[in-house]
Amino acid sequence: MLSEADMIAVARIHFPTMSESTLGLIANEARISENYLQAVEAIARRTRYLAERRNSQPSLCDVEMALPEVLPRTQPDAITPAPPVEAPNPDRAPARLPALERSLKTPLTAPARAVQPASKGENCLVVL
Repeated sequence: MLSEADMIAVARIHFPTMSESTLGLIANEARISENYLQAVEAIARRTRYLAERRNSQPSLCDVEMALPEVLPRTQPDAITPAPPVEAPNPDRAPARLPALERSLKTPLTAPARAVQPASKGENCLVVL
């Protein structure tokens, strides 16, 4: 695995005019992914695309908008405690699992998306 300094150097190749803190953000986010060098390249490509759509140079705002699109973070489902297990009663028929059946029949829904301000001093919104 590359060191943080190496990752920042790779990010600097793609973004020579970005600040050290922005390069550090890109490096840290890319290190989380499985293919971190490809992640830096994908972040750079998406950031440049977003900046070109605004007819401006890539900025921290563009990087913050590109990160969740390139490296989506999935949040683990909340773990709910299992209900207490009753001792089997030989006189009764086995109980069905209505909660399990219900969860298998419900359709999947898309995750909610939220709009949050990017950071102080920036005039853009980040869509999560």
